[in-house]
Amino acid sequence: MKFTTRLVNLSPLGFLRSGPSKFHSNPASFIRASQWVEEERAPHYNHRHFYPIQLHAILANRYQVVLKLGWGTSSTVWLAKDLYQWRCLPPRYVAIKVNANNYTSKENAQKELRITQSITRTSSTDEGRYFVRTLLDSFELSGPHGNHICMRFQGSVLPPDVLRAVIRMVMMGLHYLHTQCHVIHTGQSCVQGIFL
Repeated sequence: MKFTTRLVNLSPLGFLRSGPSKFHSNPASFIRASQWVEEERAPHYNHRHFYPIQLHAILANRYQVVLKLGWGTSSTVWLAKDLYQWRCLPPRYVAIKVNANNYTSKENAQKELRITQSITRTSSTDEGRYFVRTLLDSFELSGPHGNHICMRFQGSVLPPDVLRAVIRMVMMGLHYLHTQCHVIHTGQSCVQGIFL
């Protein structure tokens, strides 16, 4: 009887989709609220500009947050489980970019969204298209201090063999910088400036 009632309350075929994962709390992983981490240490950081994402939260009724992948001055990027994946298939994980909501960053986020939508809509047989990420989904989150534009991009743009070759080149470049030039990089932007 309970099983039948649950099926009636679900959308058609909804019972075939994967549900949110159940996570166990690990007290060792908690961070005190007074302890600053990552973007909070950046100059000019203002907590009101960033959406307060909580691990395991569900965004846009579809994406369950698993962990933070990275951050910048105008956004954070999170690994999330796509709950619209069929149960019979392996779980699908996606990267969600959550933009800051301050005036400049929001304006930039809206511009990035428009450009990315245009790139995604462009139909082309050019081979270069296969190496450009395209937008799969976008949505807004309403935070305590304003709205945040969020974007989900296509993953695996670079074939694994190409990615391995690029990583090897980056590692060789870093080895050269460390051993021959005695230069130690301190962040991603430094590496980008040297290699791009």
